[in-house]
Amino acid sequence: MITLTQLVELLKNILFIYLSLNVFICIIEKNSNKRIKNILINFILLVSLVLCIVTYTVFTKKNTLILSFQFIYELIVWAEMIFYIIKKTKGILNKKIKLSKKEKIVFICGFSISLLYLLILAINNYRYIMPIIEYGGIENVYFNADTHRSLQDILNYKSITSSIHPLYRFILLPIYVPVIIYYNLVKNSGNNTIIFCSSFILVFIQNIINAVTTVFFYKLLNKDDEEKSKISFVATLLLIFSLPFFWISIIPETYSITLCLLLGTIYAYKKKNKWFIFLGILSIGANLINIVLVFAILIHKYKENIKKLLNNKKKLFIVISIVIFLMVVFWGLFGNYIIKWSDKDIFNIKKRITYSVNKLFVPLVLGPEIINNNPYIVEANYPNIIAAILLAILLIFSIIGAFNSNENCFLRYICIIQIALFIGTHIFLGYGTNNGIIYSPLYFWAFIILYIYGIKKFKKYIQALFLIIILLFVMFYNSIWIFKLNREISKIYFTDPQYSPNHELYLRHKDNSLEEFYYINDSIISISSGKAIVEEIDGVAYYNKENNCITGNIKGNGDWFKIFIDDKDKLKIIVTENEKEFEEKSYYIFGMGKREKYILKNSNDKFDKYKLVKWSDNKVIMDELKIDAINYEKYEVNAKSKENNNIKIFENENGIYIKKDNQIEILEEKTHINIPDFSMYSHNVMLSKLFNEIMVNIDVDGKNIYPNFMTYHSSWYRDAAMAAMVLEKTNNLDQIKPWVETINSIYDKQNGECEPDNLGQLLFILSLYDEKNEKLIEEILHEAKIIKNSAGFLEGNTD
Repeated sequence: MITLTQLVELLKNILFIYLSLNVFICIIEKNSNKRIKNILINFILLVSLVLCIVTYTVFTKKNTLILSFQFIYELIVWAEMIFYIIKKTKGILNKKIKLSKKEKIVFICGFSISLLYLLILAINNYRYIMPIIEYGGIENVYFNADTHRSLQDILNYKSITSSIHPLYRFILLPIYVPVIIYYNLVKNSGNNTIIFCSSFILVFIQNIINAVTTVFFYKLLNKDDEEKSKISFVATLLLIFSLPFFWISIIPETYSITLCLLLGTIYAYKKKNKWFIFLGILSIGANLINIVLVFAILIHKYKENIKKLLNNKKKLFIVISIVIFLMVVFWGLFGNYIIKWSDKDIFNIKKRITYSVNKLFVPLVLGPEIINNNPYIVEANYPNIIAAILLAILLIFSIIGAFNSNENCFLRYICIIQIALFIGTHIFLGYGTNNGIIYSPLYFWAFIILYIYGIKKFKKYIQALFLIIILLFVMFYNSIWIFKLNREISKIYFTDPQYSPNHELYLRHKDNSLEEFYYINDSIISISSGKAIVEEIDGVAYYNKENNCITGNIKGNGDWFKIFIDDKDKLKIIVTENEKEFEEKSYYIFGMGKREKYILKNSNDKFDKYKLVKWSDNKVIMDELKIDAINYEKYEVNAKSKENNNIKIFENENGIYIKKDNQIEILEEKTHINIPDFSMYSHNVMLSKLFNEIMVNIDVDGKNIYPNFMTYHSSWYRDAAMAAMVLEKTNNLDQIKPWVETINSIYDKQNGECEPDNLGQLLFILSLYDEKNEKLIEEILHEAKIIKNSAGFLEGNTD
């Protein structure tokens, strides 16, 4: 059954679409009575949809088809919008779209070159595109695509809520219709190429959108006189042959439609067409960062009203209050998303400067160096000299163009804002720092416009010279880069991968022994140590048997990783270009039973140095220790001090001690515990570890036993029951007796639920002691009768 959180998420998604529809109605419907009537009808439709969802989940107790309700609602909204357009524009769809001769050439060039880019790669290795796979992994040769995630939502109907921005998915719905039709026609044919065909259909439609984008770009720059028309035409060719345009021509992603909507918004505003508001909302839906540019356009349009508002203190106060409220709502909706994708090392100035040069500017025109980190193609972390020279030329003219007062003031400011915005978000905040090429389509157009404005400050022959030279250079160099990428892709054989949630991986050592790992919960876990080697993996992890390595991408800033065995038979990890030998950061916890807890852990700034810390007050007992060995079987650690003296920290039945130079220092002798002898068992070391694991999670005063004392602040009856069984068998039940005596609730309510398995767990714990809490036992038995179903089983939600 759908939870409250899931219902809120679903309502939030649908609400985006509902509000966008109402803005559309307000623009197209001039009659205020009809406008209010249509908004009310849509509100009734929205409420009906929510009631259908709630009714469906209550009666069926299922939530697998919830997303299909949203999909149906989106189809209805699109049908309504198309109906309004046909009705209000009196057959606009039957009228010819008038384009000038050069605009037709621009459209044909944009589509032809875009399609050519796609064919170059597709003919060579059509599997490079790597769309949806059976178990939800969504990959392509370079990075994960939002288009794929939204396509998966529509084709599978398995999610409860949309996995990407709901308005973006809504915008793409007309594009998805042919894909959905194709999918349903051939899905039972047993042909695995369906997943590849679906993506190529999307990219082909994107290529048409790219052609429309080039027309918008040409119109933005073009003016009536023939001379400026020529410059605008050459500038549009520069856009078409640029690397960002290549990128949005070969991979299904958001940026193709985002760029088209963004330039369409600016063009509609320049032509004083009220549709710019609706196009602006759609562009925000395609990419949330467009909210800044749309907001800047609105300020420009209503600047006179804003000046009047600034002089009215009462209205100004109301507006500021509304803005603050909206900012709070915005952060509530998207704050976690922004934090997740922000670079945590934001104040590393050296790193910021490096990324600024390597990841933002270099991919603007010229392709970066390529690393084939099979199966990913990734960028090298340095620019080449040719890219740097061209970058310098572009920047010089762009800076001149930014201050060229003879050109369109509004468009200049829009370009400057867009460039500044992407420098701030993709460099200083870190969103996509390692994949600057991906985001470059959204701001490179602004560089070209400023570049054109810059060369217009010079004489005509200089303008023509720099325009032609730069265009020919970009065409030549990027053609070479595309064929280089093509060669790299041809080296990779892409299969139809299928990944289960717990994907087993391994690496082979020289003696043929296997180093085993599990890929689970977006992390690669070492089987031998139980430690996460790589966390926050984006998508899936790949095992390459031929090269004996495990590869993948990391969420957030586009870092890639590679785990492998080197020539010296050592386990190594490369994260982007940084290679290091894997060393397990060992730690040890002293303080079994009702004893103070002491943690021996790695010093943050010194990988090979450790310190002994008292858990309760974080007091450092010893520092600068170098670990020689951890003997889990004897609960002792052998180390050397910074003076290179031998140190032994150990725990036994009587307490915790430190041995220095044959002198013993008492750390803790508060309580006696019974430590069993596991030496007769074949898994004696593992049993010793597990006994320590149970015992250190008992509170200092015995009034709690935790699943993990570091992360939990109360007991779970499930874990406590298992621990109590161990304590009974090792004669240590007195360690948690103070806690058992204070239990007053039959449920632990750790997940906010009254879990029926708590009853049996608690009964078992109480049964271990002679002094029984009869009142609590009666409560347990009474509750069991209440929640027992007709078949005789206890019924209810559990973890």
